[in-house]
Amino acid sequence: MPIRLVILQRPDHALASLWERLQRWGCELQPCASAEAAFGSLIGRPADLVVADAAADGALALLRRLRSEPRFAPLPVIAAIDSASAAQGRQAIEQGADDLWAEPLTELELDARLRAWARSARMELELRRRTALLASFGVTPAPPAFGLASQVRTGVLLVGPPSGEQVQVMTALAGGTTASYAETVPAALECLRHGGIEVVLITARHDDPTVQELCRAIRCEPALFDLPVLLVTPAAVLEPSLAFRWGVSDILTTPFEPALLRLRVQGCVRQQRLRRQLRARGEPAACPPTSDRLTGLHAHGFLHAYIAAAGDQAWPLAVACFDVRGMQAVNQAYGYAAGDRLLAQIGGLLAQNCRAEDLPARFGGDRFCVVLHGTGLADGRVASQRLATLLGQTLFEPGPQARLQIELKIGTAELRPAEPPGQFLGRAFAELQPFELRRAS
Repeated sequence: MPIRLVILQRPDHALASLWERLQRWGCELQPCASAEAAFGSLIGRPADLVVADAAADGALALLRRLRSEPRFAPLPVIAAIDSASAAQGRQAIEQGADDLWAEPLTELELDARLRAWARSARMELELRRRTALLASFGVTPAPPAFGLASQVRTGVLLVGPPSGEQVQVMTALAGGTTASYAETVPAALECLRHGGIEVVLITARHDDPTVQELCRAIRCEPALFDLPVLLVTPAAVLEPSLAFRWGVSDILTTPFEPALLRLRVQGCVRQQRLRRQLRARGEPAACPPTSDRLTGLHAHGFLHAYIAAAGDQAWPLAVACFDVRGMQAVNQAYGYAAGDRLLAQIGGLLAQNCRAEDLPARFGGDRFCVVLHGTGLADGRVASQRLATLLGQTLFEPGPQARLQIELKIGTAELRPAEPPGQFLGRAFAELQPFELRRAS
């Protein structure tokens, strides 16, 4: 789905190259020549984010206005500057900008920040939708908390040898941060597994193997895979393509403006807290009327209601369906209690390895599905294959003497306009095909 941006630009198009790149990537741009026009565009149709040329007339007033209106509180607002607009950039940060895009920006850096902010905006909207849907089932979780609560300290893990960069980072973040330190990958992982960390800051040099090793370990661990990782590194040794390929979320080169580091960290923390709130909406203890008692996933009724409520959203929706093969043989060989334990373990693995904005559910019996938020058919098939591979490679333990791997059938479908939930899910299950796990040769 195209990312929609409302753009406040100067008449002389001083940042024309930035707008051209965004349009070339397939973003839907709504250019505006005045702050009033930009505000009016947001009233008429929602956007994923606002990007304002910090030097444009009315840019700071637009920032103040958007930050003062509760309905626009979840909307990310980005200030864009060129090399001659550093002062306006600082003023934009003071007026509440969520990030600063300073040209020249590499393609990879711009893409990473654009997608991260668009994802945050959509997660916040999804949190509102899910909270309202739960209320219709008689479940009243705490209302969504957007932004960063001043009384909640940010948990930061600094990774790397003691250095001047670490001192600069902690000086910039002092006040609302609880910091932990680790010099090695094992020490960092041990700290992360204890919880409380919302963002990892690596201050080792980019060519240090620690960066690659730690990123790989984080992205491969279900409890940590979506944790933001920010790399702070000297520009002279920077290879952004490698760092992003390893799993770095964002890069900040030294020397850096302290306010800019705070913005980047706040953006990461904002996304992590949204993930936690979304995951909390699906915890069985928090909403028993909507949960499957055996697996802890969302139940059949909530699944149908969720798809029906999502039918009018502006982005695509796909579903990945899984049918566990041979459950009758498992029940006969190990007993029905062991079969139930196996289903519960499968549900737990699905829940751990989904994005927070996705919806894992038990369709019934030995059938499961994951509703994939903001995902079309092609990407849905990729997600289906990834989850099926994970399930197929796992050695499950339904009983003390039972160790087994499961076989699956998988199917994927994308929601059509005005399509009833039953028909949508029926199409996905009608396309079930045996999943062949690729074995290492």
